[in-house]
Formats: sequence, C-alpha cells, structure tokens
Amino acid sequence: MTQTDHSLIVHGTPYRALDDDTIGIIEDISTDEMMLRSANARITLIRERVGERMGTLSGRMCLSLLNALSGFVLPVLCLYVYYVSGGAPCDKPVAGWLYTYGVLGVLLGVLGVWLQVRNASVAPIVAHAQGLEGDARAAAMAPAMAVVASNGCIACCCMLPVSTFVCFWWIKGNFDVWGTYPREDISATESIATFAGCDATLLNSARGIYLVSYAIILFFCVTGCALLGLIAGEVLREADRASAAGGGVNRMV
Repeated sequence: MTQTDHSLIVHGTPYRALDDDTIGIIEDISTDEMMLRSANARITLIRERVGERMGTLSGRMCLSLLNALSGFVLPVLCLYVYYVSGGAPCDKPVAGWLYTYGVLGVLLGVLGVWLQVRNASVAPIVAHAQGLEGDARAAAMAPAMAVVASNGCIACCCMLPVSTFVCFWWIKGNFDVWGTYPREDISATESIATFAGCDATLLNSARGIYLVSYAIILFFCVTGCALLGLIAGEVLREADRASAAGGGVNRMV
C-alpha cells in the first residue's frame, strides 16, 4: 500500500518582501521549499545587516579599538618586557616569543591603521556607488577602484600571511609561557645545561600579557555574539510582521 505525499502547494498566494513594499506571487512552491528559501533569505539578510553595522561609525570605532589593542598595546607591552627583562635566564624561549610577537604585532597594527585610513578616504564614494546599478555604478566606483584594489592586495599578500604566523606564534607561546615556572632564587653559578625554571619577572610579565589577551578575546567574542543576536532578533521580528501582513505566508525573497 502506498502513501501519497500531501505536501502543501501554495498557488497564487500574495507575499510582502521585507526590504520594500513590493507585492509578489508564490506559484507551485511546497512548504518545505518555502521554509528553506525563507531560512536562506534570513541568513543572507543577517549577513547584510552585520556588514551595514560594521560599516557605521560605531562599527569602525570597534574595529579601530580592536586594532589598537591587538596591534599596539599588547605588542608594545611585549617589546617593553623584552627590553627590560629579556636577558634573564629561562628554560623556555619566552624572551624570543616576546620580541617576535611584539615586532610583528606592531607591523600588523600599522598596516591595519593605514588600510582603515585609506578605506575611510573612499567610503563616501563606495556608499554612493552601492545605491546605483549597472554602468552608473561602475562609473561612480571608478575613482575608488585603485584604492580598493590595492587595499585588497595588501591585505591578502601582506597582512594575511603575517596574521597567520602571528596566530601560530601566539598559540606556541602558550606552551612556552605556561610550560615552566617562575623562580626568584636564580644563582649566577647555575649551569645553563641543567637550568630549570624562568626568571620570575620575565615569566610573570609574559603571563600577564597572555591574561590580557584572553580578556580581549573573550570581550570581543561576547560582544560579537550579542550584536549578532540583536540583529537576528531584529530580522525575525521583521519576518513576523511581514508574515502577518502577507496573510501568514512569509517569503523573504
């Protein structure tokens, strides 16, 4: 005995899009396909809203703050600790980690600020071009294309490989910094071959830098998730209003 698939097919049902007041018609679309398309449309809309928020003044300020903390504050602290206590004895390459992370972190910070300044210089042109279509959009974007293209090359060819290495170096440093113990009873007569532990000032300073970096990562993860939740809730509320206005059928396409 066979069972017939009774999936709902909606014919000629009106819907109202969320981004404008356009009325459309749904034809021969099953409920499963409607749900899938609606979910995909909502995800796309959330991504667009996130991009819009990050492009606002507050979004750029958050990015600048993150760049300042990760690209200047922490690397400068690393270099300061290195030049103050880098010559202290340690059975782990903590001093080398501090110096490398500091130099590359400052390099990334300078490049990040430079790219943000360049992007800000063409932001009005890009914003104006986004509201146009076809040849008019291409013509409006022409004055900014050199800056946009060169920024992409710098980000891809310079910042991406350096950032990847810095990420690896940060992970490696965890094993070095937390893989030894501080000592305040170091004697000048101890043999380097049998030396164990690390100078307390050097090690505790490096651990303090790591604790600050953990706090920064946690802060931006929490705030990022909160922002995403707010935007997702806003999109869902708009979907509910559109569904009610369209007679219970929601098509966000």
